[in-house]
Amino acid sequence: MNGFLASLTPATLVMLVAACAPGTSPGEPAAAEPAPPAPAPPAPPAPTPPTDDECGAGRLGAFLGLAAGEDVLARIRAAIGHDRIRVIHPGDAVTMDYRADRLNVELGADSRIERLRCG
Repeated sequence: MNGFLASLTPATLVMLVAACAPGTSPGEPAAAEPAPPAPAPPAPPAPTPPTDDECGAGRLGAFLGLAAGEDVLARIRAAIGHDRIRVIHPGDAVTMDYRADRLNVELGADSRIERLRCG
């Protein structure tokens, strides 16, 4: 057997290996490409926050522009009737959870109230 393998030329070996490779015969149609995977389903829409003013922000327009000292925050608590207030300074890291009953008091660089919103 050793003599047989030694007598084969490199070109003959290549043809033998190619003949064993999977593929199509001369008379067969080429195999179809596999179908691409189905696209991922679209993400569900983000929940919309309630439109009501559960936290009381709508009643606090008079506080916009005021310095957010303890006395002003105490007056805000009295006006809305609860203490679920989050004071947000510029650059503060805040969670993205939405709580309709929480008042966000957003301050500017000068510590004055710039925005009052539920969340």
